Amino acid sequence: MRSLLYLTIAIALTGFIAGCYTDDDGPLPPPPSVGSVELWMERDTVHFLWGDSVIVDGYVLLRDPAGGPVPYCAVHIYLTQPFGQLDFTGPSHATTDSSGCVYFRFRSYNQTGIQTVVAECQEHSDSWMLWLLAPSFGPGLSLAASPRLLSFLPGQCDSVRLMAVVWDNDERGIPDTTIILSAPCGTWEPFPPTNQAGYTETWWTVCEYGVFTLTATCGSLMDSVTVDVVSPVAAVQIWLPTDTLRFLPGDTAVVEGWVVVKDSDGRGLAGAVVRMSLAVPLGFLSYLDPVLRDTTDENGRVYFAFTTYQPGVQIITVECGGRTDRWPLVIEQVPPPVPCVEVTFDPDTLWLGPGLTDSTLLTVSWLDECCGGSCIMQFAITGTGPFRYIVEDSATYMAGWWHPFCCGTFCFFASAYDANGNRWGRDSACVFVDSVSTLNE
Repeated sequence: MRSLLYLTIAIALTGFIAGCYTDDDGPLPPPPSVGSVELWMERDTVHFLWGDSVIVDGYVLLRDPAGGPVPYCAVHIYLTQPFGQLDFTGPSHATTDSSGCVYFRFRSYNQTGIQTVVAECQEHSDSWMLWLLAPSFGPGLSLAASPRLLSFLPGQCDSVRLMAVVWDNDERGIPDTTIILSAPCGTWEPFPPTNQAGYTETWWTVCEYGVFTLTATCGSLMDSVTVDVVSPVAAVQIWLPTDTLRFLPGDTAVVEGWVVVKDSDGRGLAGAVVRMSLAVPLGFLSYLDPVLRDTTDENGRVYFAFTTYQPGVQIITVECGGRTDRWPLVIEQVPPPVPCVEVTFDPDTLWLGPGLTDSTLLTVSWLDECCGGSCIMQFAITGTGPFRYIVEDSATYMAGWWHPFCCGTFCFFASAYDANGNRWGRDSACVFVDSVSTLNE
C-alpha cells in the first residue's frame, strides 16, 4: 500500500513538472503536447568596450505537433556559463503567453566569452550561442551632427542627423556596439547597434532655442558635439491705440491692439506663435482671430483685445523667439458725469373716467456742454393725447402739460445730439394712467 501511495504522488508531481497551467475548477485536463521549442535572439555576436554592459533581447516559442502555439505553459530557460543573467520582460515571466511566447533579456557587464542560452519544455529543447567580444586595443569614439545650426519659427521644431563611429587602435570599426546618446532637451531614438564599419546614426529633434551639447558614450569612451538653435525673429512689437484707458464705475473697458513679428529684413513672419502675459492681471486678454489665435497671419500680426474693470497700471508683455516687448497701460476710473438729459413727470400717476380728466407736468432739461456747445434735441412719446407747452427754450429747457385720452402706461423719450449726429445723452420717464373705477374700488 505504501508503494502504491508513493507511485500516485510521483504521477501527480510529474503533471506539475511538465509545467502547463490548468484551470483549478474541475478535473485537471492532460497537459498540452509540445511539438517543438524555438529559441531566438536579436544577435549572436556582441562587441562591447571595456567597462560597458551588454543587453540582448530574445524569445522562446512553443509549438504543438500541428504547428500551432502552445499557450500558458512553463518553459525552463537557463544559461550554461556562470556569467550574465536572464530577465523576463513579459507579464507571465517564464510561462508562455496567449501566443505561445516567453520574452526575455540577457544582461552582462564587462564580461567576455561564449554564453549559451537553453530553453527546455517536456522532451524538446533549443539553444542559442552568444559571442561576447571586446577589442584587444584601446578604441576611439567620434560623434558628428548635421547641420550644426538650426533656425525655425516659434512653435515649430527641427531635427539634426547624428552620426557616431567607434573603432580600435588599428582604425577598424567595431561592429555590434551600443552607443548611448544624451542631450539636455529634445527627443531622439536610441542609436542602433553599430554596423560592420562601427557606424550608427539617429535623429535628434528640438523645439527650443539655445546652444545644446549632445554627448555620446560607449563604455569609458565619450565624445560631444554642439548644436546652435537660433530664432529667425529679429523683433517683436506690441501696439495699442492708447496709453490710458478710462471707464465708468460699474462698467468695463475694452481696447484692441496687435502684435507684429519681424525678421532681420523688417518683414512680417507668418506662422510664428506669440506668448502674451499680464503682470499682476487687472483684466484678461483674448485673441480676435478664432482660427489663428496666437499665431501670426501672412503679415506677421496677431490681433488681440484687453478687457478690464478695475483701475491700475497693467503691463502687457509679448514674447516670441526670444524677443520681448511690453506696453504699460494706465487704467483710470472716471467719476460719473452729470446727466446730459433729464426727463420727469409730475405726477407720474393719472386718473381717467367719465367726467374726469387729469394731466401731468412733463419737464425736460439738458446741458449744452455735453454736446460741445449746442444740443439738438429729439423727442418721442408713446400713446395719444394733447400736449400744451408752457415753457419752451430750445437751448436748455422745455416743459408742458400732457392730457391722456386712455388708460395705460406712456413713456416720453428725449435724446441730445451734437451737430455731427453723435448722441451724447438720452433719458426717459413714464406715467401710469388708471381708470376711476379702479380708484373707487
